[in-house]
Amino acid sequence: RERRTRERLDSPTRRDRLEVDRRSPRPAGEPIIMIMKGKTARVAWALALAFAVLTASVFLGANAKLLALDMGSDTTKIALVKPGRSPVTLVTNEMSKRKTPSKVAFNKGARLFGEAAAAIEQRYPQDVFSRIRDALGQTTSEIENKVYADTFRPYKVSEEKGKVLFEVEGGEKYSSEELTGMLLEYFAGLGSDFAESKDMLKNIAIVIPSYFGLKERIALVNAGKIAGVNILGFINTASAAALHYAKDKDFADKSEDIVFFNMGAAYTEAALVRFSSVKDPKTIGQTITKVEVVEQAFNAEVGSESFDLALTNHFADKYKADKSVDLRKSNKSMSKLKSACKKTKEVLSANTATPVNVESIYEDDDLREKITREEFEGLIDGEIQKAVQPLRDLLDKTGVEVDALAAVELIGGGSRVPAVQRQLSEVLGGRKLDRHLDGDEAAVMGAALFAANYSKSFVLKKMQLCEKFPYKLEAELVKEGEGAVKLPDLLEFNSLPGSLPIKVSNPNNEDFRLNVGYAGGEPLPPGTKDHYLASYEVSGKAEIDTAKYNVSEDTTAYLTLDVLGNLAMEAPIATGDYWESFNKTIRVVKEEADVEEEAEGEADKTDTDAGEGAEADTDVEPTGDAAAADAESGEGGSEPAGSSPEEEKEVEEEKEEEDKMPEMVEKVVTRRKRRKEVFTLKSKWLNPDDFVPGKKYIKHGAERLRNLTKADHNRRLTEEAQNKLESFILHTMSNCNDEDVEQVSTEGERDNIRSECEKAEDWLYEGGANAGLEEYVAKYDELEALWSPVALRLHEKQERPDALVRVRGKLSDYKKTLREWEEKKPWIPFEKLVNATAKCDEMVEWLDAKVKAQDKLKDHEDPVLTTKEMDAKLKLITKDVKKLQKIPKPKSAKDAEAKIEADASDKKADDKKGGEKDKDKDKGTSHEEL
Repeated sequence: RERRTRERLDSPTRRDRLEVDRRSPRPAGEPIIMIMKGKTARVAWALALAFAVLTASVFLGANAKLLALDMGSDTTKIALVKPGRSPVTLVTNEMSKRKTPSKVAFNKGARLFGEAAAAIEQRYPQDVFSRIRDALGQTTSEIENKVYADTFRPYKVSEEKGKVLFEVEGGEKYSSEELTGMLLEYFAGLGSDFAESKDMLKNIAIVIPSYFGLKERIALVNAGKIAGVNILGFINTASAAALHYAKDKDFADKSEDIVFFNMGAAYTEAALVRFSSVKDPKTIGQTITKVEVVEQAFNAEVGSESFDLALTNHFADKYKADKSVDLRKSNKSMSKLKSACKKTKEVLSANTATPVNVESIYEDDDLREKITREEFEGLIDGEIQKAVQPLRDLLDKTGVEVDALAAVELIGGGSRVPAVQRQLSEVLGGRKLDRHLDGDEAAVMGAALFAANYSKSFVLKKMQLCEKFPYKLEAELVKEGEGAVKLPDLLEFNSLPGSLPIKVSNPNNEDFRLNVGYAGGEPLPPGTKDHYLASYEVSGKAEIDTAKYNVSEDTTAYLTLDVLGNLAMEAPIATGDYWESFNKTIRVVKEEADVEEEAEGEADKTDTDAGEGAEADTDVEPTGDAAAADAESGEGGSEPAGSSPEEEKEVEEEKEEEDKMPEMVEKVVTRRKRRKEVFTLKSKWLNPDDFVPGKKYIKHGAERLRNLTKADHNRRLTEEAQNKLESFILHTMSNCNDEDVEQVSTEGERDNIRSECEKAEDWLYEGGANAGLEEYVAKYDELEALWSPVALRLHEKQERPDALVRVRGKLSDYKKTLREWEEKKPWIPFEKLVNATAKCDEMVEWLDAKVKAQDKLKDHEDPVLTTKEMDAKLKLITKDVKKLQKIPKPKSAKDAEAKIEADASDKKADDKKGGEKDKDKDKGTSHEEL
């Protein structure tokens, strides 16, 4: 015991151990979150994303169906995610096509979408709007000519409050967000109809170009709010295709670098994606596929439409040279020519030459031309060089060796052009290109996997996606009375969602402002001229009690960015420390108590951490008198009975040693401890209106969209009613001349029907052409009331004979079956069999009487016996027979006999109760005798 006590006294105290731990502390004032780097930070963000996905899963419900959209400039592909053996399915539109034109039209008071809008584009090019997505987050000056006028889209474009407005038929104006919202609502409706869902599917993941910046993303979110859909997240085209590529592959023992080259209608991009495996944080010993977008490059000004325009301008110039007519002055002519050139491009991808024919391109004059693939490639050579530039930029940025690439995957319609493929192969040093994916559908199918992560209904392959934000940001510090000072570190989000610290030296504890924007000298989103994005005011550090706290000079703010493009600043923090005094009771050797007090007093003056010592002393066991007291109370260990002399001697020696141990006493001392404190400061967003539109704007846009949708629905109902009335008039007038109709109607009836139909037809093609739904329905009901008696007599004359044979046959079969059940199913109560048979006999008698009455009538008189009546009565008898058939057989013969006897007893009781006195009634009376 003495040895153990001395070991405790000689061991380092807690204060000493704390000093050892503090020899390499983090910098003073640095918040704990600042040390979350590398793997720790990735795990933290993975957990944050998992929590967000879990929250969305609970919100969406276990049986939720989701949609994924690859909303391109030209066409849109839709994928449905639903529970089942095949959770991901590509949606087809009304024409059973797998891709739908991204177009909306306003024509003759109606809205048209997709295929219907494309069908009228050549006749009404000014009323059919496409490439609306490319106007999101842009200004009129940037897109009016480059995106619309130069591509022969004769739209009237203006700008109001920083939003691009399109003027439609009738002079009404809609913003790009409102038109995009209309398309989102239409695509959601297609997916809902395909899924046979009663309610519209509103949870959608959307594929976006990699060049989309913050304002473009926010504008697309606003479009979703206007449409009433919930945008789950955005994913880049290459990232989505990479997910689709990885879904069936295993990267457990390897890592692959793959380049994805995408050429859409309006832009071109290239991305280097690394596939590997990482440990699954949710399971032990298992790995999941990691899909990391290492780097990406793009050209937002060149796409496959550039090839269409090159052909269009070529043939327009040739027509002008041949016939001295400038087709560019006619919107209809250029729309027809552009559509023909698009088909020509597609044909030349598989053929070496093709004719180009456009009927009535200008005043009934036809265009008849021919072009070879070689001529076509000569026209687009400059555009091809621009299109492959993103691949060159990507290789320069990453420094990746071409031989180290596992594959170079091509996606997008433009990548099918042979000249593009040759140029790409040349950039890669002659390397062969890969096409393991469907270039049109890979992105939307990958986006469906991305969307599936937002619901717990789907058990798909686990993958970790790391997609970086394509633009670097920077921050500048602005203090009162001082100019703006750029902070040295660039802010680069390597994965979304992400959070980056902004550390500001603020020794005077002043309030300050942080301006955040795109980094100078770095690429900007297309059409963006201003680097500035947002400003945040940070305050509250001056309110900290500096008399109590030693506050660090640094203030740390955290800038966050999520997958939807929401840029925000979390509450900034400052750190400090202070001294805390406290009393502590310790045990010391009595003779050394005074000396200990003097030593501790000196330590308080020189050692700031001395107060944390002596905690180990609290566990010192009693010695000397205390040990003796323990021994007397039975705790010191009594001498066992029958001990040997050696053991007795050893015990005596131990007691002598214990008597020599110093006496311990308790003592109260004052200690001090340094404590850390984290202060949450205030942060205010100074320009929210630049990103978050007012509630009135969203509400107004949503209300306009609802009114348009309601008007479209009423218009469709009106058109259906009009077509139904027109069809009924023509069909009825034709039937009045039929020989069968003449037999079941009088000439006066037919003349009256013809006369009323002719009046309705004249009204329909004259004054009623623009009538409302109620008028069409009323007119139809009026004519149908005249025709229905004739139609009924005709129907009965044709159907009644066969119906009589069928009904009589059924009744005969039922009676035969009921008689057989008397022997084959003795457990069926006999009285029920009798009742069912009686009902059959009653219906036979009813039929005989009705047939006699019907035979006395002429064909043009209203019938007294109809097939509807016969079927209704037969249905009741069929129901009774089926009930008897479902009576289960008893488990044994004895049970059957017992059931028969019980039924007989019940019958006797009923007879006695009803006053019947015939007790000699034969229980075995046959069915016929009864």
